[in-house]
Amino acid sequence: MEPRLLNKLGGITLRVLLVTGKRSEVIKMAPVFEALKAVGITPITLDVSQHKGWLMKGSLYLELRYPKPNYNIKYEKNVDYGISHIITQLKEIIIKDVPDAVIAAGASETTLAAAESSNELKIPFLHVESGYRSRIPESNGEMNRQMIDRLSSFLYAPTEKACSNLLMEEVPKDRFLKVGSTLIDSLTRFLPFSKKHSEILEELGISEQEYLLLTLHKRENISQDKLAHLLKGIKELDHTTVFPVHPVTRQAMKAYTLYDNFSGLENLLLTEPLDYIDFLKLEESSRLIMTDSGEVCEEATFHEKPLLILGDFPERLEPIESGTALTSPMESASILNNLAKLMETDLRDKHVKFIFGEGDASKKIADHLRKGEIDRLAKPSTSQGR
Repeated sequence: MEPRLLNKLGGITLRVLLVTGKRSEVIKMAPVFEALKAVGITPITLDVSQHKGWLMKGSLYLELRYPKPNYNIKYEKNVDYGISHIITQLKEIIIKDVPDAVIAAGASETTLAAAESSNELKIPFLHVESGYRSRIPESNGEMNRQMIDRLSSFLYAPTEKACSNLLMEEVPKDRFLKVGSTLIDSLTRFLPFSKKHSEILEELGISEQEYLLLTLHKRENISQDKLAHLLKGIKELDHTTVFPVHPVTRQAMKAYTLYDNFSGLENLLLTEPLDYIDFLKLEESSRLIMTDSGEVCEEATFHEKPLLILGDFPERLEPIESGTALTSPMESASILNNLAKLMETDLRDKHVKFIFGEGDASKKIADHLRKGEIDRLAKPSTSQGR
């Protein structure tokens, strides 16, 4: 299949297919959608239902003003076929629509499927959030991160460290650009609205700076033993902890008959997954954040909050190296010890707020494409040290 992308700036509009699958990917792609439109590039949207439901994804379309997708693909978790069903349907849509490029963010199965589909059809694939590495091969996302970057025609890296990782893997300098994180674009755009209009603190009966915020969702962190350690650690905390529970975590708690133990703690507030505006307010008003989410790590850093990264395989190393975050395995003694250290952390002199960008990553991406860079994109050779 030959892409129809050459010399489009002479009056013919570029068309770019934006692919999302998870909740966080909608947050990352919403500002890209707006930025592309602003420079005259036509965005086409496709969503894979890797996350679904009103709280997990549906509310984002309303809050972020992200349009109803032009195309939808049903996500089917199948250990026998992996992501082949996504690739098959994506290729059919790409062949039908013939976009000039495909763009996606992160390291999910959806993003990997988008990269592989584009690669097979010789359509340029643009990877937002490239270059993050945990350097732990057995971590769930590491293989995806490296594979997606190898398949990409161009890489948009969020940080200097991400760029360094790409250089270490011998990615040519003309194949990537440091732009910042598009997640921070959404945060900076909607935080003022959140601070003014969210009533989540009143609804939960909590006050600013008097609670800890916890999120947990990675499968390697929600085994019975690890959830039991988390329960034991929370029980000993003096502060109230607010815990919006991810569906997979809630399912695990109930499967191990631990849910009632968690919900029975007097110093723990369990909630359903929160909409984006309310979650931003909870982050911004918290005393400290505990999470295994890379996205929440970025947001916590922007909010200048002490951060405890849970689990063994963090891929956002920037806050750790800057001294604003600590890591902890899912063991109660370690969690409590590291929380005590973080409670004494003063971030005012760390100058870390903009490690992941200042809110203009999407504009940089759109400007890069508007200047005709897409015309020169060719499939990178897999033999170039990649």
